[in-house]
Amino acid sequence: MCEKMNAGENCQTLVGYSAVYKVCFGMACFFLLFALFTVRISSSAGCRAAVHNGFWLLKFIVLVACCTGAFFIPEEEIFLEVWRYIGAAGGFFFLLIQLRLLVEFAHRWNTNWSSGVAYNRLWYAALALVTLLLFSGAVAALVFMGVFYTDPEACFLNKVFLGVNGGLCLVVSLLAISPCIQKLQPTSGLLQPGVISVYVMYLTFSALTSKPKECERNSGKHLQAHSCPQTCLITTCSRINNNKDL
Repeated sequence: MCEKMNAGENCQTLVGYSAVYKVCFGMACFFLLFALFTVRISSSAGCRAAVHNGFWLLKFIVLVACCTGAFFIPEEEIFLEVWRYIGAAGGFFFLLIQLRLLVEFAHRWNTNWSSGVAYNRLWYAALALVTLLLFSGAVAALVFMGVFYTDPEACFLNKVFLGVNGGLCLVVSLLAISPCIQKLQPTSGLLQPGVISVYVMYLTFSALTSKPKECERNSGKHLQAHSCPQTCLITTCSRINNNKDL
């Protein structure tokens, strides 16, 4: 991008993964500041609560200032090295929270639709159809990544990720319908592991598309003729494009 734009030698500091880290650092500082500012607020009538619920223009200016200031951090290499590990740890805990919320959502979804079966059998058909679609999507994604993101002579790590994640999804699905789980959770079914399997395949796809060079021969060449599905998937996780050079 910098070469095409003839933007000069300092252009690289404004684009690529380093820019993503710096913007994320500025946003993290902003939200940490407001998290500390709103500690122990017990009423919406206080002045701190008023700042939290209003002053949007001022807060936006502070946010922009934090993100802009991050680009002037000295010792960029040290900052990026440290922030990379902080970002990895934060991302790990964020994914755990997402998985917890997804499991809770799928559990309530399954419970609500299962309770409707007593009044109308169509609820059972709808539940079975959605479950089938979820697992079909997960299997299709697994096959897609196995075809376009692996190679018989390379891509060993990609194969490990696909094998481990696919195997874990299968194990979770079998456990969900096992007698011991059914005894403890009578409403447990295949909908919950179906939702989790699709989400895990999405995360796996995000990881594989971020892995540079090794598998470009297989994925790059063949995906040119299959650009539509990849374009749709990359659109949903566009942040991956900023990390491809990481």
